[in-house]
Amino acid sequence: MKRKLKLLFILLVLLPVYLSASGDGLHEAQVDVTHNMMLLAFHVALISIVARLFGLFFSKVLKQPSSLGEIVAGIVIGPYALGGIPLPFLHMPIFPVTQGTGIPVSMELYGLAIIASIILLFLSGLETDLGTFLRFAGKGSLVGLGGVFFSFL
Repeated sequence: MKRKLKLLFILLVLLPVYLSASGDGLHEAQVDVTHNMMLLAFHVALISIVARLFGLFFSKVLKQPSSLGEIVAGIVIGPYALGGIPLPFLHMPIFPVTQGTGIPVSMELYGLAIIASIILLFLSGLETDLGTFLRFAGKGSLVGLGGVFFSFL
């Protein structure tokens, strides 16, 4: 319960900061960097909170893996779903799709996501049991090659 209250508190603290991002006499470049970092903190907090809530809902209520709930949360609040709808109190979407960049989120969030995925793959590699991996390597390779082969057919 304490953890949920902490996440709610973080969201309630970051939302007013997000809404009141203004220069207040700072140079334009400083305002831009400050605004971008504030947006990044807001987006990371929002993604973390929503992913955690969906993960808890899927594991406790639906009796499904929490990672499935986290994936669904990413789809739901993503820039092409609810994250792309303009909200009345923000006067803009949470994740606005910028034209011409090729990616649907800010460059800062994209960079953070790339680094996080590399760390995730590294940590999953560290948790791999080498003996079990080698024991099933032949069967796993056949399944993978079969999937590629039959996909082309």
